[in-house]
Amino acid sequence: MLRFTLASASYALLAFVAGFALAIIRVPLLEPNVGPLTAVLIEAPFILILSWLACRVVLRRYGAGGSTPLSLAGAGALGGVALLLLLLAELALSLLMGKTLSAFGQALIAPAGLLGLGLQLVFASFPIVQTCRTHYAPVPPGSR
Repeated sequence: MLRFTLASASYALLAFVAGFALAIIRVPLLEPNVGPLTAVLIEAPFILILSWLACRVVLRRYGAGGSTPLSLAGAGALGGVALLLLLLAELALSLLMGKTLSAFGQALIAPAGLLGLGLQLVFASFPIVQTCRTHYAPVPPGSR
């Protein structure tokens, strides 16, 4: 259970740090010139690549099940818990920056916020996709 918790928290933390770093560029440099939605669209491939790599690191580091392959349910739970932790971290940062809960919610339902939520759902699916690719990939003919 501790390994699972550490894996989920590490995955969320790595994604949060990557998103924070990219936001430092996106908000002051891109948004004023192209608008928030286009800025998130420009940022999207970078955050997805960083999230994919973070997931690989976490799954390797924590073994995500040790010698036993991580089940699809376990991978889904890891992604779901990481998503919940990521959203809570974003909410906490928003509140620390002086925004209200209402303002946080309004930002989430704006077009750029909805796109961001969609990207976060993709982030949550990465443990499942990587587990399937690693442990459930078809065996090539003649390799048995």
